[in-house]
Amino acid sequence: MNISAKTTNTIGAFFTPLVWAKWVVNNNGLFDRWLDGALILDPTAGEGSLLEAFIATAIDNGVEIRHEMLERLVGIEKEEKFVANFFSRMKSRYQISFPRENIRVEDFIFSTNSLKADIVVGNPPWQNFNDLPHLYKEKLKPYFFRYHLVSNAKDLLLGGSRIDIAALVIAKCIAENMSVKGNAYFFMPLSILLNDSAHKAFRSYELGGVNFAVKEVFDFGHLSIFGGVAARYGLVSFQRDVKQVFPIPYHVFESDGWTRKRAMPAFNPDDPLSIIEDTADSSKPFNAFKKIKIAVESKPRQGVNTCGANDVFIFDRLVKLDGTMARVGNKVNRDVTLPLKYLFPLVAKDNFNEAHPVPMRFVLLPYNSSTGTPLEESEIQKEIALHTYLISQKSILQKRKGTFINAWIMRGYWWALLGVGRYSFAPHKILWEAYGRNTFSPRIFSGRDEMCWQGNQALHAYIPCEERKSAERICARLRNPFIQHYLSSQLMEGTCNWAQPGRVSKLLELESGIT
Repeated sequence: MNISAKTTNTIGAFFTPLVWAKWVVNNNGLFDRWLDGALILDPTAGEGSLLEAFIATAIDNGVEIRHEMLERLVGIEKEEKFVANFFSRMKSRYQISFPRENIRVEDFIFSTNSLKADIVVGNPPWQNFNDLPHLYKEKLKPYFFRYHLVSNAKDLLLGGSRIDIAALVIAKCIAENMSVKGNAYFFMPLSILLNDSAHKAFRSYELGGVNFAVKEVFDFGHLSIFGGVAARYGLVSFQRDVKQVFPIPYHVFESDGWTRKRAMPAFNPDDPLSIIEDTADSSKPFNAFKKIKIAVESKPRQGVNTCGANDVFIFDRLVKLDGTMARVGNKVNRDVTLPLKYLFPLVAKDNFNEAHPVPMRFVLLPYNSSTGTPLEESEIQKEIALHTYLISQKSILQKRKGTFINAWIMRGYWWALLGVGRYSFAPHKILWEAYGRNTFSPRIFSGRDEMCWQGNQALHAYIPCEERKSAERICARLRNPFIQHYLSSQLMEGTCNWAQPGRVSKLLELESGIT
């Protein structure tokens, strides 16, 4: 089918096409349950297609629609214009006067409605916390704590900034608006189940003492029903007051229809789900894999992050002038002389295919390589060429946005970057492409002093090592075919989450004293 949802300017809103709303109702036996007296709630109703699906299905089946049936369809929607469109459509399309009191105009997150529904159907807004308007974010913060999606304020600055508001809607609904052992069916971004870190608390499958379970997942794969949405999404069914059991039935839409698979966490219960074949022995590789032991200091990292100042810090030309200075340039800063000891080779795509990698790009790191901390202003002033260049870029660097880089700027270190520490200057790095790939091919990049290779922001991840022998041992283990299987099982091929440090960390065991 090629029936796409209507999008709106409202935060994260994508309306559900009626044909797919009816599919939810009929595929899960919800219509018969409604006829038998079940109370239905859509907590973020939009223009009401999920409620309309029950009415349309009744008409399709020649069932007379009585007032008491309509009274068991309840919606909450914060946009009054959407509600008005719903009432108008019910009248013009079905000649039905839908009960006005059954659609409440309010934001579900802040609603005090204590209704307990037997069945919840919904398509909550899809948007990361970090991308919401500032005032709305501030208003929402307490609710992420109330529904146990974060445990402290830092969580909303770190990985928690990527918590999707859809997770908050679902959590509130399960905790407050479902009857005992009630069922819920949500169209939702599958990052809540498949991505690491941000949704870890949701995958505890327990919200403030209320247990719930994911019962089944329908993953739409490459099927586009919400036009313009790049995220992977699907329909997920939940049940309240039951313990989570694995594996979970998991269906992926492929060219010839739905293919049944299984979903389960690879290691810990709150890990992202891995999608495996629907066979009795498909989970054996997870049970057999022994985690790779590495030193605490060698935990995986992302590459250097300029925070939007690539033209200041990254150069595509370098000519050594003598043993201490170099002339560098890029399309903006064409001819700059800088101390060689602060310029480092930046891994490029082609370097992964070279037997002996040749630097093509270079990154300026005004850092103390022994401590991994930004140079002090007094140290920069002693380096006349470096000081002159940084002063010329000061205005640009001070205007960078972001909580963490602004913390450095406020402390006076406006020349700082993110993703730089003592680990950045380790002479050996096991580097891999972490973004947008579908194969995991780690390799060792070695070099000391100004030849110490650096990864490039989220494109690359790496494990830093002080000893070549240690790097070789770890890299050999990382080439285990199981790891490709594990990464592929989370359906992140080609995305920004393919092999980021948090995902690979699940395969490692950090210990002190290991070399």
